[in-house]
Amino acid sequence: MDNRSFLVLRGDDFGRPGWLDAAIGSLADSHVQVFGLEEPQLFAWKQELECLESIARVFPDCTVAFEYMIPRMGKRVDVVLLIGGYVFIVEFKAGEDCYTADATNQVADYAFDLKNFHKESHSLPVFPFLVSTNAPAVQNEVNEAEDLVFNVQLANSQTLLEVICETINHVDISVESIDHARWLNSVYSPTPTIIEAAQALYDGNQVEDISRNEAGLTNITETTECINKIIASSKANSRKSICFVTGVPGAGKTLVGLNLASQRREGETKRDEVAVFLSGNGPLIEVLQASLVEDQQRRDEEDRLRLKAQGIDASKKTKGRLYSEVKAFVQGVHLFREELFRSDDPPAEHIAIFDEAQRAWDESQLSYKMKTRWRNKLDVHKSEPECLIEYMDRHNDWAVIVCLVGGGQEIYKGEAGIGEWFKAIKRRFPDWDVYASTAIEAENYLGETKLQDVAPNAFIEDKLHLSVDMRSFRNKNVAAFAEALVSNHPEEARDIYQEISKDYPIYVTRDLDAAKNWVRKATKRPSDRYGVIAGSYAQRLRADGVNVPLDFDAVKWFLRGKDEIDSSYFMEVAASEFKIQGLEIDYAVVAWEGDFRYGDREFEYHRFYGGEWQNLHSDTQKRYLKNGYRVLLTRARQGYVIYVPQGSKDDPTRTPSNYDATYQYLLNAGIEELPEDIS
Repeated sequence: MDNRSFLVLRGDDFGRPGWLDAAIGSLADSHVQVFGLEEPQLFAWKQELECLESIARVFPDCTVAFEYMIPRMGKRVDVVLLIGGYVFIVEFKAGEDCYTADATNQVADYAFDLKNFHKESHSLPVFPFLVSTNAPAVQNEVNEAEDLVFNVQLANSQTLLEVICETINHVDISVESIDHARWLNSVYSPTPTIIEAAQALYDGNQVEDISRNEAGLTNITETTECINKIIASSKANSRKSICFVTGVPGAGKTLVGLNLASQRREGETKRDEVAVFLSGNGPLIEVLQASLVEDQQRRDEEDRLRLKAQGIDASKKTKGRLYSEVKAFVQGVHLFREELFRSDDPPAEHIAIFDEAQRAWDESQLSYKMKTRWRNKLDVHKSEPECLIEYMDRHNDWAVIVCLVGGGQEIYKGEAGIGEWFKAIKRRFPDWDVYASTAIEAENYLGETKLQDVAPNAFIEDKLHLSVDMRSFRNKNVAAFAEALVSNHPEEARDIYQEISKDYPIYVTRDLDAAKNWVRKATKRPSDRYGVIAGSYAQRLRADGVNVPLDFDAVKWFLRGKDEIDSSYFMEVAASEFKIQGLEIDYAVVAWEGDFRYGDREFEYHRFYGGEWQNLHSDTQKRYLKNGYRVLLTRARQGYVIYVPQGSKDDPTRTPSNYDATYQYLLNAGIEELPEDIS
C-alpha cells in the first residue's frame, strides 16, 4: 500500500480463500473513515472487486490500486489497473444503466492528469475506462493518440474484460512491462485550479491531497504552519496580529487563505478559532460560492442515488441551505466591513483572512462608495484597511488578520496598495504585532519604505513569502517573463522566453481567428478552459469582435460548459483584468489594445475618451494600466497567444500605428509568431 491508495492487490491475490472479505475489510480500515463507510460504498467496492476477479485470472501479473488519489482535484479514481506497461484508469458507476457525459469527462480528466503530472506515466499508454455496471454493451473504437492518452472506453460489469483485451490487441504499441511498485510510488506534481482547490478543501481534503508540486507545496505548508503558530501565540498571549503573506503571481496566496479557512471552519474547531475568508474581488467570490454550491449539490445527489440503489431514502439539501453554509466559509469583504457600522459588537470571528489586500480602498474611494452606494449613505472618513482593523480590534482579548498581498496588482481607482494598511497601523493601531517577510520591502510592495518605519511592532517571518509559481505548472518563470515584458526589458524577456517556451507555449499573431483556433486545438483535458481576455478599456477591440462587457457574468464565463454561449469557450465575451484577477484559465487569447502601446523605445499610456484616444498623465492611472496587462499575462496555466490587431487606415480610432510598434516590440522580446500549421 502506498500513500495515495487504500489498497493494492496483485493479480494472484484474487481468488484466494476469503480474499473478497479480506479486501473489503482492508478498504474499510480505520484510516478510510474520513470518506464514510455507508452500505452503498461497501456494496460498490464488492461489485468492483468481483468484476476485477476475471481480469486477474487472465492477467495474474497485474496490479490493482483502489481509491487512487488524483491530487490536483482532491478526488480518487476508483481503480488503477496496471497490466504490463499499460495503465488503465477505471471509474465504476455501480448500479448505473447508462454512460453519462459527465462521468466520461471525469475519467478522461483523470487520465490526462496522470499523463501530465505523474512522472512514471509520461511515456506510457493510458486508457480511461468508464464502467456503468448495469448499462448495455456498446461497440468501442480506440482512436490514435499522439500523447498516448486514448479515448474513453465504455463497458459494463460483464464486458470489462473483453473490452480491455480488445483495447490491448487494437493498439499497435510495443510496450515493455514496468515495475508496478515504482509506478505506485512515483513522484506526482500537480497544481489545482483555484476552483478545484476550493471544492476539494471545502469537502474536507487536506492541501497535501490536492497539490504535490514539491517546491510549491513545501512553500504553502510552511506558510500555513507559520500563520497557525502566530494565531496560537496571539491567542495564548492576548495579542492582536496582522500577517502579510506576499508572493509571485500564481504562487498560491489564495490557496493558503482557503486552506486556513477550511482548517478553521464552524463545527470543526473551537468557536473562537473559526476563520472567515474574505475578498473584495466580486467575480472571485461569485465564482467560488457558485462552484462550491454546485459541487456540494452534485456530491449530495451522488450520495442520494447510492442510497436509493440500496432502498434507502435520503433528504435533499436545498440550494438555499448550501449557499448559507458556503457564505460562512467565503464571503465578500464589503458585507463583513459594513457590520462595523451596524453595531458596536466585535465580529464573530477572531481570525479574518483578506484576499488581495492590496486592492483595499483608500479613504476617498471608501467615502465615495459609502455616500453613493450604501443604502444608509454614511459619511465615512476612513480607508478600508482602517475600517477592517478597527472592526477586528473590538475583540477584548485577541485577533488575527491575514492579508494576502499581490505585488503590482492594484488595477482600479482607489485601490490603495499595501501602504494604506501600514498607514492605518502606524496612525491608529501601533500596538498590533505585524508579521511579514523581507519581501514586503520590494518595489511592488513598500518600495523604498522600511517595515520598521511603518510598523513599530514588526517581526520578520520569511516563511510568509511564497516564491514558487504554481499556476503555470508547465514552467515557473511565466510571471517573470510578464514582468520583464510590461516593464520594457525586451532583452530580459527574450532570455526568459527561450527558457519557458519549450514547456509553456506563448505566441503572437495579428489574426484573431488563428488565435482562437490555436487555443481550441491546444486543450487536451475535457475540463481545460480557454477564452479571450482583454483590458477593461479595450473599447476598439469591439471592431474585431472582441467584446469586453461591463455586465460580465463571471459564473457563466468560468463555470459553464461548451453549450453555453456566455461561457469562456465561445470566445465571444472577453474577461477583463478585473474579472479574471484571482482566477485563471488553461489557455488564453490575450488581446493587446492600443491603450498600452509601444512608442519610441518605451510604452505609451492612453485611454479611449469621447471617441478618441487621449494620453494618460497620472502616474497612478499609468500604474493601473501597466498592472492590468501584468494580470492578463499571468492568467493562463498552460499557454497563451497574444493577439495584436491590424488596425484600419479607414478608422482613425484604430490606425495601424496604434498597434504596429507594439507587435514589433513583442517580436523583439523573442515571442514567436503563431505558425500557420498549428493555428
